[in-house]
Amino acid sequence: MSKTVLVFGATGKTGIQLCEALQEKGITHAAFVREGSQGKLTTESTLRLFGDVLNAEQVGHAIGSQPFTDIIVSLGSRELKNNPVRSEGTRNIVEALKAQNLNCRLHVVSAHGVGDSRSQLKGMSKLFANLFLKGTMQEHELQEGLVKENPGGYHIVRPVGLQDGPATGRVATSAEGKLPYNTIKRADVAQFIMDHLIAGSQGSVSISKG
Repeated sequence: MSKTVLVFGATGKTGIQLCEALQEKGITHAAFVREGSQGKLTTESTLRLFGDVLNAEQVGHAIGSQPFTDIIVSLGSRELKNNPVRSEGTRNIVEALKAQNLNCRLHVVSAHGVGDSRSQLKGMSKLFANLFLKGTMQEHELQEGLVKENPGGYHIVRPVGLQDGPATGRVATSAEGKLPYNTIKRADVAQFIMDHLIAGSQGSVSISKG
């Protein structure tokens, strides 16, 4: 089955890599972006759909504008304090899918240490998350809970520390045990999501450099 993909959070660093990976795979796709931010995208094949993810009506219009099979959610904020863009934006996406009775699978960039991966955090990583990322982790927790309500299914990817740079092609995964490294390239995350989007993967997994 051919894929048609909508990306939320497409102008962030990871989102840009996701659009590049979609273009490389030849997958028809669109990016939901704020007016004025579209210049951050480097991919010619990306259809630009304009709006604010915190505006439920605009989100619903974008989702219903094309026969999307999959939606990638890479929402985030540079602020370490609690910012509702992940949870509220994801709520608007899930509610739009429910309202329009659409069977789109959600692929979400979350974070290692969220949900059932919290037990995987050890030592300094756990201390850092508790002291400095509490608001961000709570937002991811809310987001994942909403994603799991999606009738079309979900695939949650929880990367460790994200880094810029070219893809290495090496990714380690873990649903329970410790990951081998504390970093991963954004480009590797994007390629991992592409492979699992095409395969129709379901569930949640933590990933690091392999």
